[in-house]
Amino acid sequence: MDFEINQIKDTITGIDKTLGENDKILKTLQDSISQLSLVSREVSDYVSQVLNNVKGDNDDNGLQITVSALLEIRKHLDQKPTSVSNSISSISASSRTLLEIRKREEFVIESINAHREKIDNLKEEILDGSEIKRSIGNRPESLKDIRQAKSELLNEE
Repeated sequence: MDFEINQIKDTITGIDKTLGENDKILKTLQDSISQLSLVSREVSDYVSQVLNNVKGDNDDNGLQITVSALLEIRKHLDQKPTSVSNSISSISASSRTLLEIRKREEFVIESINAHREKIDNLKEEILDGSEIKRSIGNRPESLKDIRQAKSELLNEE
């Protein structure tokens, strides 16, 4: 059982790490200054590339290249907010999903520990030699759990 619990805890640790990385990415995406600098660098690089292409051409083709490049820049700038918004939505959804998985994994650990505690209590009752009785209003212990407790006691000896 400890191996399974450790595996689940490792999964939870990985989820926590991914959630931390997602938070960093979200902060970067939501930071307007970094967004402006990113767009500025992208536009500047593209304009430099277009200017280098235009300098090589001395005909009317250079003008067409420049106009199409400027139209491409406008298109890129128009799409950037949507792109960032989509990225934020995607990362937020991923974080919500990871949080749900983390909750389920923690529930599994709690269930395993509760079952382990139940088996340990049954083992104590068997060792005491007392008859396993149910409390009034409670369900009797399952035969499977009783057999498992007896089996573990035999394996311990």
